[in-house]
Amino acid sequence: MMDPTLARPRLRVHTRLVLYTTLILVVGGTLAIYASEFLLFDGASSAGRWMTAFFHSVTARTAGFNTVDMGGIGPVTIHLLVFLMLVGGSPGGTAGGIRTTVFAVATLHLWNQLRGLDHIALFRRRLPSGTGARALGILVLVMAWLFVNFAVLRQLQPGTPDTALVFELVSAFATVGLSLNLSPELTTGAKLVIVLNMFVGRLGLFTLATTFMPLARKPLHSHPQEDVLLV
Repeated sequence: MMDPTLARPRLRVHTRLVLYTTLILVVGGTLAIYASEFLLFDGASSAGRWMTAFFHSVTARTAGFNTVDMGGIGPVTIHLLVFLMLVGGSPGGTAGGIRTTVFAVATLHLWNQLRGLDHIALFRRRLPSGTGARALGILVLVMAWLFVNFAVLRQLQPGTPDTALVFELVSAFATVGLSLNLSPELTTGAKLVIVLNMFVGRLGLFTLATTFMPLARKPLHSHPQEDVLLV
């Protein structure tokens, strides 16, 4: 009989989810950026095209360094970088964004809802009830926050292209630091909006929302249940 002390240690579901999601984002981002920047667009490269694509696939979710002029990248690449910045890093790290686990769990929850399943199973483990709905709720909350802030920036910067404003806003909220050379051209009010998003993104929008939200009192009774048509 095998000694239990010699059994191979098992990684937690959280660790596996972070590793798999990060691998998919890095590899998928590298391939997508290479195609958008060097096949669909004649973009600049530094240390080779593949290295440039790989570097920006990683840095868009972490440090925010750049090796080429961001003002000269292709339009499709801009949208890809916005997506990668929005996802961001993983919980426990210094990177911003909605976090890889939130994105993965929200995607799995939506996929299960489309298939009619009421729970999420990962790596032969079942996630607690409500985890998927909470992840999807965080995603909706972030998108609503960014939508409102984009509307404010649109009024403060009427002559700036929408794509550049979205890139600047998401970069600030995800605490990435990339810019399409727009920061010096922003008005004082627009810069304050960007600073606010850097602060909120660093602390976490969900954390701030729950901090200022009053705690719900436990109901003394329950109401009869009735269904509502959603689709």
